[in-house]
Amino acid sequence: MARKRRYDVRIRMNKEEKETFQKKLEEAGNLTMESYGLDALLNCKVTSQDEIDNLVEINKQFSKMNQNLSLIGNNINQIARKVNSENAVTQDELENLSKEISKYKESEVQELWQSIRLYLAEIKQHHH
Repeated sequence: MARKRRYDVRIRMNKEEKETFQKKLEEAGNLTMESYGLDALLNCKVTSQDEIDNLVEINKQFSKMNQNLSLIGNNINQIARKVNSENAVTQDELENLSKEISKYKESEVQELWQSIRLYLAEIKQHHH
């Protein structure tokens, strides 16, 4: 027995949007425009501005981590060049590198994981 649908909802589209909709409808296979549209509208995830802001912040933190990893990598390469050229690497240089790596692991990674955990908790809360 078919469901009775009493309400008519119209959506206006420009030419590009209509072409994209038609293409997606064709890719979906054996669906009618009505069933495809209803499924898309009722089951799509709309991202809130808070979620977008959280993702932007997480992306910034990943970028910062990447920059710091690059700096640490440069320091390691400088030490490797010194070792390969038979110049002595000082204990201070090795200790400074170790401190940089430790500082990086402790602060930035913890900050990033905290942001990710908060974001995931927020998503979980919105889905319940």
